[in-house]
Amino acid sequence: MALEKKLVRLRKKEGMSQADVSEKLDVSRQAVSRWEAGDSRPSTENLQALCRLYNVKLDDLLSDEEISIGKTESIKTECEPEQKSKERNRIWIKRGVIAAVILALIVCCIFWYMDQKKEIELHTINGEKVESQETQEFNLNWK
Repeated sequence: MALEKKLVRLRKKEGMSQADVSEKLDVSRQAVSRWEAGDSRPSTENLQALCRLYNVKLDDLLSDEEISIGKTESIKTECEPEQKSKERNRIWIKRGVIAAVILALIVCCIFWYMDQKKEIELHTINGEKVESQETQEFNLNWK
């Protein structure tokens, strides 16, 4: 049985959509679709992730023989702690990005607020009193 057919059968057995698989593997839904259509093949890292996701051996997934879907063995891999570590790192990266965006917004608000303060005139700094403030009027009579 071809790899693409196995991937479709295993996904359906788990009751997942292509979007679910893509989210769990952190790849695009189109990539999963191409794997299942036979247009491309998953990388070694993605094959290992698929084996963990569907709980099958890599040899069984890549062999030409059909996988007995009902009797998949429980597989413990050394990569599980590594996968959990990657997930924790992703969460911290997301939190870091959110914190950086919030900090940037705060800094922008501070600069905007400081810019909104009225400018102090040179006469005021020197202690001079200005008796009259002339304002120019604009007349737009077009007659």
